Amino acid sequence: MTEETRSTTPAQRTAQARRTRPPAVPEVFVQLTEEVLDITLPDHVRALYARPPVGAETVLYRPDLAADDPMSLAAAMKVLATSAQPTPHNILPLAPVDDRSFAVVVCQKPGHEPVPGVGAVLRWHLDRVPDGHQGALLDITAEHYLNSLTEELAARGEGLKRITIEAKSYRERHVEHGTRPKSYELRPVQLACQNVVVGLAAFRHDSTFDGLSVPMWQTCEAPHLAAHEGARALAVFMLCDAFASGGTMEIRFRGHPEKAVPAALRRFARTRGISLGTQEKAVITPEEARALFRAVTPMPAELACRAADFIDRGVLAPERLSYVLLAGVWQLIEVDFLLATSGRAASVLAGGAEPEDRRARAAETEVCRSALMAGTLLRRLDAVDAAGRTGQTRVFEDSRRGVTWSVLGEYGAVEYRGVHGPLPWLPPGRSVPPAEQDLIAVPRAHPTTDDVQLAHRIGQRTGKQVVIVVPADRVDFVDCSMPVLRCPDTVHELDTAIEDKLLTARVSRV
Repeated sequence: MTEETRSTTPAQRTAQARRTRPPAVPEVFVQLTEEVLDITLPDHVRALYARPPVGAETVLYRPDLAADDPMSLAAAMKVLATSAQPTPHNILPLAPVDDRSFAVVVCQKPGHEPVPGVGAVLRWHLDRVPDGHQGALLDITAEHYLNSLTEELAARGEGLKRITIEAKSYRERHVEHGTRPKSYELRPVQLACQNVVVGLAAFRHDSTFDGLSVPMWQTCEAPHLAAHEGARALAVFMLCDAFASGGTMEIRFRGHPEKAVPAALRRFARTRGISLGTQEKAVITPEEARALFRAVTPMPAELACRAADFIDRGVLAPERLSYVLLAGVWQLIEVDFLLATSGRAASVLAGGAEPEDRRARAAETEVCRSALMAGTLLRRLDAVDAAGRTGQTRVFEDSRRGVTWSVLGEYGAVEYRGVHGPLPWLPPGRSVPPAEQDLIAVPRAHPTTDDVQLAHRIGQRTGKQVVIVVPADRVDFVDCSMPVLRCPDTVHELDTAIEDKLLTARVSRV
């Protein structure tokens, strides 16, 4: 026994053994896999088999193991065959994702036309899931995926230990005393869905580089969540905090057990075409952070195009747009309406014009009123509620019809698609045929005869049902020739909500 061996503890020697590289998969088994499954393995998969990364023995399905070994390729193929949805014949199990899904590699079938995405790593669920989530992208190549996965797992134990200690310290410092931490104090964050913890982190604003310090970050996949949802959701919290702290959006992971930008976050970013830590392993630059902020912000295609136009022209900062949406300051349809109909949208999202500039303030308030009424109508049309129905339990969670919208910027109107049933908010005694499929609304806080004529023209040109939406206290406008929907909010209530939003946007960065 050498002096070095005698000086280490049994636990250290076990850890060193785990850090040794697994043996290569013999080429004969690689060729046999291709013949039996009638596939051609991508080059990077063959390279993985020839030189597995350190720690891969617990995650890589190997074709040279006996069929009764749970980490054998044969055992994985047997379980994959039990999938509730038909399994493509050109995918190869690479590693387990969780108890009910696999990471699979897209392969080429010999003699067939090239298929898109060859070499990509997808997530395949054993249970029936929506089509949009089955086969979701996990990483761009098997080599990227397995290397990042082994890095993540190697540091997970130490990371969990640190976050547990910090959470206990935070409880003693703040929770037990009922105090809120300052931005420069380390704040632990826990994300959970259906009682399953999918994200743990801790971050603080660091004035030494005017950015966010994130020494702790851990995420995982869960069977009931979409691929990368833990990493995406935790990134939302992190990026919103980086913006609200008023720094440069630079994020440093120094002190993290992985000694780099966390592998799970890099993996998620790669699926969105973003590379993190390119200049320094443990640092997300402001440019990378802004790109990631846009990637984690869900937006319909039309809104994304409008936003890109404002951003490309330098009118709107991408991080501000992402923040107001993700923090719930403004809703998607409200921002879409503002960008499509007002030249002062960027000013509104930044907190609005100064009160002394009365003309600009009045113009912004008027378009904001319309945006809020459009958003309220969408929520009402999209809601499904069993109130008043006998023998039926009322369900408030995930009770939506799937109504979508499109802002008609040239008219200052909104087209709602997928609308069914009687229209809401009609004045007493007013009868209007139930909406079918499409409805166009013209929201106006102070409608005029020109707005009524505009609604008529829209109806004639589109052949669709058109209504005018007004505040609750516009009782003088219920007898016009067009159907009028009275929003539950009065002008004063709308203005109060608008002021709250503008104030939140103004003070969002300290």
